Amino acid sequence: MASVRFIQKKNLGRIADRLDFAVGKYTDAQQKLKELLDLGKSILQTAEYAEVKMEVLYWHRRVSELKKLCYSTYKKKTGTEIGLGSTVKVRYGAVMKEYTIVTSLEADPANGYISVDSPLGRALVNKRVNEDVSVKAPSGDFVYSIEAVV
Repeated sequence: MASVRFIQKKNLGRIADRLDFAVGKYTDAQQKLKELLDLGKSILQTAEYAEVKMEVLYWHRRVSELKKLCYSTYKKKTGTEIGLGSTVKVRYGAVMKEYTIVTSLEADPANGYISVDSPLGRALVNKRVNEDVSVKAPSGDFVYSIEAVV
C-alpha cells in the first residue's frame, strides 16, 4: 500500500489506534524477552523463549506496517478532489448518503466507511463535486451524483 494518500489527518484515527495497541504489545513482548534472557543461556532452548521471540517479531512487523501506512504516506491534498480519507455526500435517486473513503483495513459499509477498493470507492476517487459516477457492482449498474466533499 505504498500509494495510500490521506486527505485529512483526523481520518488516520482507526489506524493510529491500532498502531498504539501494536506498540504496546511490542513493548510488552520485548520486556518478556529481556526477562527470559536474564535467566541465563539455558532458557534459549525452551519453547517459551521461541514463542516470545516469535511474538516480538510479529509485533515488530505489525508496528512497521502500520507506521508505513499511517505516517510515511500521509500527504495533504487540497481542493475538492476525492481521495482516501475524504468524506463524500452522494445521491442515488432520492436517497442521499454520506461515505468516508478508507483503506480495506478500516472498511465498515454499515457505518459509512467504504473501501477505496470497493466498486463505489474506485468510482469516486479523483472525482469532484457535481460529477456523476457510474458504478458497476455485482448487484447491477448504478449512477451516483456527487453532492459535496466534506
